[in-house]
Amino acid sequence: MENVLAFLTPVEIWVLPIDQEFIGKKWPSWLQLLRFHYVVRVKNNSLTGSVSANHQCAYGRWRKQPGQLHEVFRQQLYFAAKRIAKGCDSFLAIISYGFSRTEALELYCQR
Repeated sequence: MENVLAFLTPVEIWVLPIDQEFIGKKWPSWLQLLRFHYVVRVKNNSLTGSVSANHQCAYGRWRKQPGQLHEVFRQQLYFAAKRIAKGCDSFLAIISYGFSRTEALELYCQR
């Protein structure tokens, strides 16, 4: 990432779509310090506040609180999900900084 930043600034990058498997828990705060807007697909067992992303998804709890920020990796972020299949791992769960949940889902799906 440091090599990329030698050539680009946050102003030139509109969004960073990321899969959680490729980043550590400190990345979201680092990206926010640099003013990067991002969308991260999170694992189902990632905590969003006091419950797992899977729990938020399974019961549609995230829909009942539009615009509410959730604490994920010690950051206040938007959380959204979309059903992608039936059974285990049936949701695409994402967190975002700089985008509403609807925008974040659309951006991540375009990656």
